[in-house]
Amino acid sequence: MKHYKDTQKSLKKFILTESAVKKINQLIKQNPSILGIRISLKRSGCAGWSYLINTVSKFTKDDFVYEYKGVQICTLKKFLPFINTLELDYIKNGLGYKFKFNNPNAKNICGCGKSINF
Repeated sequence: MKHYKDTQKSLKKFILTESAVKKINQLIKQNPSILGIRISLKRSGCAGWSYLINTVSKFTKDDFVYEYKGVQICTLKKFLPFINTLELDYIKNGLGYKFKFNNPNAKNICGCGKSINF
């Protein structure tokens, strides 16, 4: 497993907003078995790809693990080009809150906002 403590060496433009860092740390505090988050992509929607975010309680040998502002984030190496410029935010959405993925390299975003194309 590759582990990078310095995001600048691996993902030059990946950003977690302060609200995203705060929420992830809150999740970890509520459940100490959580080590961090996993960001991945799956083929989905009319634009082609959807981001997925899950908590992680165990890293695998295929995980690319790095740290940003004290939060461990993992993904598969094949997804690195797609998340290199990603900003992960945690925003108020109607009556609730959600993680929001902002990626300036996305070429198309579907009308409902649930899928993207690169």
